[in-house]
Amino acid sequence: MRRISFLQKKHAEPKLPSSSTSPIFVALITGAAVAAASAMTAYVSNKSSGQMWTQSCIKRLDDQEIKIRDKASVFLSNLADYVTKPMDPNLPLAESHAIAEKVIRSAFEFTAYAPDQLSYETLRVAAGVHDSLKATSQDESDAALKASVSAVQTWPVFYARQMAEFEKGRGKCRP
Repeated sequence: MRRISFLQKKHAEPKLPSSSTSPIFVALITGAAVAAASAMTAYVSNKSSGQMWTQSCIKRLDDQEIKIRDKASVFLSNLADYVTKPMDPNLPLAESHAIAEKVIRSAFEFTAYAPDQLSYETLRVAAGVHDSLKATSQDESDAALKASVSAVQTWPVFYARQMAEFEKGRGKCRP
């Protein structure tokens, strides 16, 4: 019988923790799991909102750039007509004035979207075109042409600066 009791002890069931420590242990594990899940959710949420902010910032700059490019395209197209069409000796004066008016109108429309310095340069072009329309002498016409040429030459510099600003702005959108 002695051997049986030894075997019984050897193969006896493992002792389970007492019932008073088991629920505390389970509660601690559950609490740690909940805390880890909450931390992970907060991290993912923070990353997601950061990405949404970046995308929103870039989209806002893209939209502004598209508007400026579209208005600049119309303005430059009208300016090209103003420079080239009057070379036709058969062009009636009224049509020449209509072309000039398109330049002025598109310049003002452009300034609604452009930043201050680019708007100023655009209005300088429009003022030169306007002065050429109201010139009553060759001297006034020459002065208006000189002012227009100066403004037209500096305009692309300010336009390029603005496009570079959009690129810099996109870089600042990233957190």
